[in-house]
Amino acid sequence: MEKKISFRRWLWVHLALAGGLGALLVLFGCPLYRFTGLPCPLCGMTRAWLAALRLDFSAAFFFHPLFPLAPPALLYAAHREVLPRRLPPRAERLCAAALGTALAAVYLYRLFWQQPSAIAPCWESSLLAGLLSFVGAVPA
Repeated sequence: MEKKISFRRWLWVHLALAGGLGALLVLFGCPLYRFTGLPCPLCGMTRAWLAALRLDFSAAFFFHPLFPLAPPALLYAAHREVLPRRLPPRAERLCAAALGTALAAVYLYRLFWQQPSAIAPCWESSLLAGLLSFVGAVPA
């Protein structure tokens, strides 16, 4: 027998998870960027949402133009099994492919052509560069 979760409890669990993840990202930053010095395709999403919360939408779109798509996509992906009505599998695949293509296109544009860039690789300050320098594989 399945236990039904109240909306209030569902909301508090989601707010706690979002707050915890947000705190980790604000305190420690992106794990991929920290380790490799390369920004990930979602780089700037936290800064975009912080700017949007300050109602600075031009800065939010500068940091990541796809920031409005993140909450609905994440919520749908996390809860699609329990939704009373969900998209047909073909439509889900089409939406996932469109979102992936948009992320890839935005990422490549921002990485190689956007001036000034909201994201920039920084190999020198990465943990991997420090580790390789420490073991002598790469000169400091």
